[in-house]
Amino acid sequence: MTTSINDRDGRYRHFRLFQSYAEDLFNKAAIADHRHENRKNALGFNVAKFGRLGGIDKRICDVFYGSRPIDRVREFSGFAQPPTERLLIQRSGGIAYHRLDSGYVICLIYPPATDGMRQPVDAVLVERQLDPRLLLSEALVARHFRFYSAYLECCDVDGFPTLGDRLLYFWLLTFKRRVKNGKIKTPIAYNRLLRSVEFALTVGLSGFFLWAISRFFPTT
Repeated sequence: MTTSINDRDGRYRHFRLFQSYAEDLFNKAAIADHRHENRKNALGFNVAKFGRLGGIDKRICDVFYGSRPIDRVREFSGFAQPPTERLLIQRSGGIAYHRLDSGYVICLIYPPATDGMRQPVDAVLVERQLDPRLLLSEALVARHFRFYSAYLECCDVDGFPTLGDRLLYFWLLTFKRRVKNGKIKTPIAYNRLLRSVEFALTVGLSGFFLWAISRFFPTT
């Protein structure tokens, strides 16, 4: 029991260490993407080591670009009231690291979204039960940022995704668990594989039973 508690305390400590280095790690990862400077100038780039909501949650680290207006619409606010103008905003999603009570970490990537354009999933679960010691790796942080960058380009209303971005986007939505309405969905690839195996077994067993019946219970 003592060893287990010490291990958990060690994971807590390493997550705090990751939070302290997160800004440097992600700035280095972002600079490697030639599109980052334009995004940063237009949207701002934030590494909120204690979460984006007030910066007070020691269990969270958020990395994200800011929001921006993309259109202006006129709407009626009520009966017999003059129309009012409202800005339509695009939010740029982000990367979220959540430290669980066990000390392990989950990593979620949130897609960009507008008031009128929702994505098919709320988030993609990139990592689960991740040892926070691994988050001190520049290579892992760079990979997570690359996933986010590809997701952003593919879903942004003004995005210009490369072939590499499109392939990463496809890979994330097909082979990673997705979060929708607060529920974790199994990977699409797993579901398709399961259906293929189920179909093969159904056809194979049907053929076997037909053979067995004709072999052992002939009609003549």
